[in-house]
Amino acid sequence: ALYANKAIATAGNVEPLVIASANSTSPYYISYASGADTYLKSEILSYASKMSKQGTYIATAVGTKSLGKPITVTTNSGITGWQITFAANGSITVTGKNNLMANNGFHYLVDTMMTRTSDGSYIIQNPTNVSNSATAYTRSGWLLAAPAYENGTLASALYDEGTGLAMDKGTTVNAERSYGMYIRSTNATQFNAYASKLVSNGYTLDASNSFAAKSNGSSLFKTYRKGTQVLFLYFDATNSVVRVIDDLVSKPESEFEYTFSYTSSTSTDLVLYGLKYNTQGYGPAESNGDANTANNGALIIIKQADGSVMLIDGGLYLQGTDTAIEGLWSYLHTITGKAANANITVSCWYVSHPHTDHYYLVHALLEKYHDKIDLQRVMFNFPKYVDDKGYQEDIRIAARTYYPDVKFMKCHTGQSIQLGSIKLDVLATHEDLVSASTGTVSFEEGNDMTTMLRITFPDGSRFMSMGDATADVVIAGAISRLAASELSCKFFEVPHHGYNELGSSQCSTFKPTYVFFPNANYTNFPHPTIDTNNVKWRYRHCKNNHDYLQSAGASNFYYAGSGTYRFTIASGSVSVSTTSVVP
Repeated sequence: ALYANKAIATAGNVEPLVIASANSTSPYYISYASGADTYLKSEILSYASKMSKQGTYIATAVGTKSLGKPITVTTNSGITGWQITFAANGSITVTGKNNLMANNGFHYLVDTMMTRTSDGSYIIQNPTNVSNSATAYTRSGWLLAAPAYENGTLASALYDEGTGLAMDKGTTVNAERSYGMYIRSTNATQFNAYASKLVSNGYTLDASNSFAAKSNGSSLFKTYRKGTQVLFLYFDATNSVVRVIDDLVSKPESEFEYTFSYTSSTSTDLVLYGLKYNTQGYGPAESNGDANTANNGALIIIKQADGSVMLIDGGLYLQGTDTAIEGLWSYLHTITGKAANANITVSCWYVSHPHTDHYYLVHALLEKYHDKIDLQRVMFNFPKYVDDKGYQEDIRIAARTYYPDVKFMKCHTGQSIQLGSIKLDVLATHEDLVSASTGTVSFEEGNDMTTMLRITFPDGSRFMSMGDATADVVIAGAISRLAASELSCKFFEVPHHGYNELGSSQCSTFKPTYVFFPNANYTNFPHPTIDTNNVKWRYRHCKNNHDYLQSAGASNFYYAGSGTYRFTIASGSVSVSTTSVVP
């Protein structure tokens, strides 16, 4: 079904070609023509990178000769679809009518013709010439190297999703740049028909999820994979929009998730970690810029019954003092019950958005103790680099430098991930802000890049990780798309340290019992002698958020500047213990 119009130019038994052997040598290298677009180049680099991570090496080159025989990916407008040609000298050429067809041909070569043997080598068992009109992949305006979505109206361009752990600033081509195709004016029936089309074209379902939508039933999420390609699909029921994302870097859920035996009575610890904030609400611009002048920064820790911890965000650079690093290192041993200086297992480090106050302290901890920390997973979804929104990339440097084999997930809206005994549901990302007409996005401010994550504990209670989600864009968008039942929670992190004012309606939607402020207690604001407009602004928004949430039913408020609060959750009950802030 995948290639109904396939024509075999040569037939018969042909000696298998060894493309790359498991002993890290390669008789071939992959080359793309200079006219290749960034999408095709990224796909080729991604494939070579994935082979390398499996212990098998294949070189890449751009229009130049090197040792070995070339696998050349190129274009020729004079052909229909794509073709793969095996020359007598052993070289291989993939030719497409255009970049997209060349990309489709390349996927056929690596995902259908190449196989990995038991010793890790890559071979082509039957190297015969193949051509294809790729009708299943063809639709006017379809730009993704995957079967075409047949219904709805297509966006005019692919959305550049940004990279994973590879640096994004100053580069447009690398092995981790992903792309999304948006389709508007469609529905659930058509979405499911497309899912069936993927299956008939050789893709297998890896994961699925659904959310109750604000209107039009349920929003749907599915992950499909074929060979090296992983596609993430999402149907936004409220807005009748589908997105198909060719993710070049994320592990599929089946390879990223893990679980252990647990019941609803299994206890889990949720920690609002205490950081050093200025108690009276002023910051470095209003004083001398040391740890006593911080008014932002956030760190949440979840300790599971298997002894692992999940780290959420990670503190401002002003809070990342040597004493604070040692204090966090010591606390991780306290909460896990491990002996001092024993190794710590971090099941996942999740970062809500690329601002330094949401990763720096953890970044500094990893720099110092990376040889004693088993960081198993990293998860975030940062958009393409934006140079005027406070975008920083140090988290990528730390993860890539010290944990080159870490499992990575560029989490997508609609996705559900089982991480031990807790479930992570992705409620909003920058993908929700993309125009389904143009495939582009413009951020009003850097905090629009924030991912909203809902975490469900074994007893069913929920924590809403909000990062710096903007009330008028990220949060308002999620509320407009999702049923209120998806947004209610027991534990709630006030976004942007209390500065993004939610309003009474939004607070009534979340209606939490326990509220976390990643800041000092606003009742001490403003400073009696430094009564600036900024301090007044911080006081007003923190106070209003407190009052709105209290009116919505919240009865317990905790401030990370006052202490570290450990909530032990099991069977619907919650107990709280407190320790002092480490300066």
